[in-house]
Amino acid sequence: MRGRLTPLASGVEECGRKPSPGSQSFARVGRSRLVALARLMPDCQSAVLTCLLWMASRQERMRFGPYARRFLARLSGTQLAEMTGRPLRTIRHALSQLTKSGAIRREDMAPGKKAVYALDLPAA
Repeated sequence: MRGRLTPLASGVEECGRKPSPGSQSFARVGRSRLVALARLMPDCQSAVLTCLLWMASRQERMRFGPYARRFLARLSGTQLAEMTGRPLRTIRHALSQLTKSGAIRREDMAPGKKAVYALDLPAA
């Protein structure tokens, strides 16, 4: 894969700005587009993995915080259910299946009800 996805709050922050010479272009995926994509996916595991990947990409870009610059996703089951449009029971099953298959692993419990997941995705 040549580039990296760079999620933003919306996809129009820097659309009017011209890229500087020698700069690398990034795909910009906003939350609304990611949610729409996750809701179109046929199975829940793919939708959950897409949301975790999006959150981990954002976390990796952050400079401050306990999980900054690490490829970790910090989301609750309720947030995943809201983003994917699926019931919480289905989300929990998808998370257990993804954990069992080794695609994700639970790092630790964050303050509140959010879990921290590390994504163990194979390199392309």
